[in-house]
Amino acid sequence: MTPKHQLRSSSPSSEPPKKRRHTTGAPSSPFSFSYPSCASDSPSNPFGRTHTWNLLQALPPPTSFSKHLPLRFQYIKRGVPRETLEGIYRVVQVPQSYTLVHLKSLIGFLFGGAYGQTPPDPDNDDETVPGHVFELKDGMSLYPSGFRPGQIMCGTTWTYSSSVLDPYLYYPDWESEDGPSSKAENTEEDVDDERKWTAEEDLTVAHAWPAGGDINRGIVYKHAPNLQIHITINTTPIASRRGKGNLPHVFSACGLVYMEDPAEEDDNLEEEDRTALLDPENWNEPEDAFAKYYRRNTILPLGYEREANNINNSSSASLPSLTFSSSSPLRSSASSAYSKSPSSPFRSSLHVFGFSSPGSGGAFPKHTPAPRPSQRKRIRHMQQRIGALTRMQLRGGSPTKKKNLKFQWKKKMKPMREDLDSDSEDRGQRGGSVEV
Repeated sequence: MTPKHQLRSSSPSSEPPKKRRHTTGAPSSPFSFSYPSCASDSPSNPFGRTHTWNLLQALPPPTSFSKHLPLRFQYIKRGVPRETLEGIYRVVQVPQSYTLVHLKSLIGFLFGGAYGQTPPDPDNDDETVPGHVFELKDGMSLYPSGFRPGQIMCGTTWTYSSSVLDPYLYYPDWESEDGPSSKAENTEEDVDDERKWTAEEDLTVAHAWPAGGDINRGIVYKHAPNLQIHITINTTPIASRRGKGNLPHVFSACGLVYMEDPAEEDDNLEEEDRTALLDPENWNEPEDAFAKYYRRNTILPLGYEREANNINNSSSASLPSLTFSSSSPLRSSASSAYSKSPSSPFRSSLHVFGFSSPGSGGAFPKHTPAPRPSQRKRIRHMQQRIGALTRMQLRGGSPTKKKNLKFQWKKKMKPMREDLDSDSEDRGQRGGSVEV
């Protein structure tokens, strides 16, 4: 019978068997390193350059109706008297996964509106500030339901959000326009403005109401100096729903109005009726009415459209070999000279210390992908702000106030703190003012 294993030789000259190394591959040098098999810009990567853009292209995934919040959207316009106690409102069940981008589109869907405004010129003091702004409130108080239902009386704003007024995105870029000399001047003039700004795509309904139906939290959407939408938790009885979905559902509505003046040539629109009780099926049917409206009418935050064009036009946008120069117009010449120069000190140090070139195989990145332009500008603005605070503390001085974009916007929005109702009998009471 033939043995299964060969017998060990008794000869003293035979070498002992070598141990097996349970490794996938031996490194070429002690300084070599491996790359992850998953690309850094994969669609599931929450830190990828295209992740936020892909999320804003459509509505979020369906969730259980039990996780949707019943919200009341109260339409408030200064100078227009109330003709009913309830005023103009919509009661809507909204998924908590909706961002402020989705919520802005929903407001236009419920009341009619137009978007796509361009940001103001910060250097032009005479320019009227256009656009909108979200104010997320905490510790707020509502007017009595028998006086002004659904209207916020006062509250603390814990963050602001606007795709056209965010100073971190649209304040003058000293590095690309004014030059480094204006860095300290621009920052120290507005360093005393402590308002917190957050991008619309980074805030969801769940952020506004983290504990669910908290009646002490809400949102004030300022569409124009004389027009606001107060968004609060609905406290009136509504029908229960079972199942899951990602679309809003309107339960009740009152008042036919338009946020924007209809075009004169559009004869298909009905005349405004501020007391009409509207059929919720106008918004609920067909079932995908809001999804179609979102795709057709929503304009994403400024900066994303240009970035999307770069992503779509670049065949290598989803590959990890994306370089800084391919994602930003800044320092393109320096980046190309950096990568092509044979005498680059970085390249020589790689060979001296025994590193294997990441690009030698043609599949690994030569440089780390750069962040989005909006992220770079937000970080740069924060760095300028920290530097200005440090310099002022060393000098023992105080920041100089100047009429810049933020103070100009604050001044122009100040009339909204006055009476929002022209009813003379309400103006003499405390309830006639809105401290938001």
